[in-house]
Amino acid sequence: MSRRSGADDRGSSGASLAGSVFAGQWRVLRRLRAGGSLYAAEQVSTGRPCALRVLDPALVADDRGRVAFEAACALRAKVASDHVVDLLDAGIDRKSGAPWFALAFVDGQSLAARAATPMPFDDVHEALAQLAHGLDALRAAGVAGVSLTASDALVAKSRYSGSPFSVVIPDV
Repeated sequence: MSRRSGADDRGSSGASLAGSVFAGQWRVLRRLRAGGSLYAAEQVSTGRPCALRVLDPALVADDRGRVAFEAACALRAKVASDHVVDLLDAGIDRKSGAPWFALAFVDGQSLAARAATPMPFDDVHEALAQLAHGLDALRAAGVAGVSLTASDALVAKSRYSGSPFSVVIPDV
């Protein structure tokens, strides 16, 4: 699963996905990044918020591509870390043929935006330790070749006491 998919914010018909139900189970609310294929969505059956990534159908146009997509999703689902966004579900939309995956929604800002203002040393140390934990979990699950910048990592309110924030790695 790579963020370099070539997909844009439109389905195979050319219509915007915002306001639609995608793959029969995800209500697409809005695009999260300009020019990208990442959407804020919610699961129709539960209302659970998620980030929905819709990729270019050409990625799974043949058996080799489908097998590679399924293998990447299976590998990513094995990652166990509070510092890597959970993969909720993945598949190939029957209507458009577009591969997709849904991730737990993280309400936060990029680490680059957070670091634009000086951070106390202890916060820098904590952020780097959390990133290292996430990267180690990806490596342990067999996810290779992770390219990560401070603009990719997210800083959100911590769900745990003891840390004022949580740094998480989104889709890779």
